[in-house]
Amino acid sequence: MLANRSYHAEQKGVLALLTHAPFEFHLTGSRLFGYEGSQSDWDFFVDEKTAPGLHLLVWLRNNGFHKESDRDYSGTIGITQIWRHGVDPLHIQIVEDAKMKADVQNALAGSFGRSLGAFSKTQRKLIWNAAFYIFSAGEERTARSIVGFQARA
Repeated sequence: MLANRSYHAEQKGVLALLTHAPFEFHLTGSRLFGYEGSQSDWDFFVDEKTAPGLHLLVWLRNNGFHKESDRDYSGTIGITQIWRHGVDPLHIQIVEDAKMKADVQNALAGSFGRSLGAFSKTQRKLIWNAAFYIFSAGEERTARSIVGFQARA
């Protein structure tokens, strides 16, 4: 029990570290969608273009994180790297477009966030990728129509 208490104290320390970091980390995963269990890890994302001049990867390494995977391994569109904390079950997803990821996950959370827990991780990736494609197509179409409108004006 004491080890469990110290573990939770350490976990709160890492969460506090993210809160005070020079980067903007956003909650994602089971804890955001509301289907976390007692053994669930913490998942956050950060934009790869965040805070120009600050070195995100150096900051992660200096604060106990190591790179777990690159884009090819994760299989999830928009994620370029995943970093894991060396002590705590905490992952940082480095994403190409944090606004897009936030928009997609907010739409999914609003629609059926808690029910995502009924799907396997592979199925959740497929749902995510489909939602990402739908949002991307919508944004691209909107951008084209705005450019076309401005050209005609």
